[in-house]
Amino acid sequence: MLLNRLRGLGGLLLRFLMALAVLAALGAGYQAIGSAVDAHFQRPPGVLVDVGGYRLRLHCTGHGGPAVILDSGLGSSSSSWRLVQPAVARDTQVCSYDRAGSGWSDDGPLPRTSGRIVTELHRLLRRARVEPPYVLVGHSFGGLNVRLFASEHRGEVAGMVLVDASHESLYTGHAGDGGKALLLPCRVVVRLGILSFLSQIHLIQTPDSGSFYRPGWCTAVFGELVSLDVSAREVAAHRHSFGHMPLIVITRDIHATSSANQSVSGPVWWKLQTDVASLSSRSLHIVAKGSGHSVPSQRPDVVVWAIRRVLSEVRTGK
Repeated sequence: MLLNRLRGLGGLLLRFLMALAVLAALGAGYQAIGSAVDAHFQRPPGVLVDVGGYRLRLHCTGHGGPAVILDSGLGSSSSSWRLVQPAVARDTQVCSYDRAGSGWSDDGPLPRTSGRIVTELHRLLRRARVEPPYVLVGHSFGGLNVRLFASEHRGEVAGMVLVDASHESLYTGHAGDGGKALLLPCRVVVRLGILSFLSQIHLIQTPDSGSFYRPGWCTAVFGELVSLDVSAREVAAHRHSFGHMPLIVITRDIHATSSANQSVSGPVWWKLQTDVASLSSRSLHIVAKGSGHSVPSQRPDVVVWAIRRVLSEVRTGK
């Protein structure tokens, strides 16, 4: 889950903070590490689109419609869809993007709420001439974003796939103050290239490596974290039935993951996922067998199947 992943990051930061003094003293080492980071992580395919004084990276592949739009979880970039996008591109146009501050997008204005994210995404698609209707796919925190997008732009959304998506009730009243204390050390550790260096010599494994090593990632992820309460309230305020719109809710296998690694128990999580599925009279609720929360990387086949199922329903009306 989102907060557990950040707690893990906090532990990682604390373990390596003692190395900062040594690395900071080695000016030549700093330069070498920085150069290695720049050389190792080249900008991936896609275009940078201005959405109002800052640019978001958009990567579209495939042809046809409706266009599938992918939104990743908190702290992740578009690379989290690397096992999903190529398969979907065989059937239609599919676009992944990096939210402001993540991946290879520019930093964006604060606060980083779902409302702001939806506004940016809508502007991005319009300026890139990715025409509706859309099938929206959201993982984790991205699920809140695509639900809000569908509520605000109902006429442009033909279907949705929610992948172990967050539920607004979990974050209403969540202050997110715990993440603020980690913001500065996160920036320092990332800027010095410590995580990149340790990953390259295989001492640690980190998610979404390219975006994870950019200093702007820290501001983006903690900006979204401290705004979770506002985002949850925005989604709740716009909550309504999606009528007969095709909707598939994919839930992690609650029997295959340890409850110690989750913020809520399996039965509670299942109930919340069922609640989201009830938003459409044409919904399907399925389990990604053997998968934890990271369904796009652990069971990409399930995500691809669900997207294709929604595409088929949209195209045939059945």
